[in-house]
Amino acid sequence: MQGSWNSAYELQQNGFIVGGDRQTDVGQHTLVTGAFVTQSDGKIKNARGGKSRVESWGGGLYASLGLNDGWYTDATLKINRFSNDLSASMSDGAGVSGSWTSYGWGAALEGGRRIALSAAPVSLTPYVSLSGYQNQNREVRLSNGMQAHTGDGASLRLEAGLRTAWATEVAGKAVTPYLNLAAQQELVASRSVNINDKWDFSNDFTGTRARVGGGVNVAVTDSANVWAEMAYANGKHTETPVNANVGVRVSF
Repeated sequence: MQGSWNSAYELQQNGFIVGGDRQTDVGQHTLVTGAFVTQSDGKIKNARGGKSRVESWGGGLYASLGLNDGWYTDATLKINRFSNDLSASMSDGAGVSGSWTSYGWGAALEGGRRIALSAAPVSLTPYVSLSGYQNQNREVRLSNGMQAHTGDGASLRLEAGLRTAWATEVAGKAVTPYLNLAAQQELVASRSVNINDKWDFSNDFTGTRARVGGGVNVAVTDSANVWAEMAYANGKHTETPVNANVGVRVSF
């Protein structure tokens, strides 16, 4: 994340998601409903020096309705609790620290259509999505006596993209590599962080960025799949050099 007054920072984040869902036939359509819990640990490296940490626990609900002609709609609701530990340097080089907790909540909606190409085992899925998130604005007292208002961390992101998947077989196992290309537009300028009711540090993520990702899904058994994917995104204010995920899906 770039910023003025040498206020840029770099975030490295690791975590996991565990969830379960149930599939129900609704006429000729399919409805999947489920719940999940998440945990993540983020390490923040500040341009001026110092390392901070954000630990998060959360959970949510999701649903997906798939129509028999390929159209689908996905919806997600989630809430998170954040534990923040700040350790940074001021513009004069003096160290400052602080700790606080906050909550955040969000929702996402996506719609698209899966189009199977008859000439080859390839599918194309054009889609659009809208996701929003709101963080709790907290008043924080720092170790040097300074007062900070963290801002609301609001985000509203519009995304349009295309997923392409190839169904094949390797050593008797169903293997599906896939590619995702998308353009994202951040629509909301998040409230600035305010120091001592005087100085504002903008968290403005507005603008467009491009995202490219790819991965592979392998059917190990009839009821178990393993998958891995990576993505890269770059835009006006932010860059995500490497975003990697691995997971296991088990059906009962």
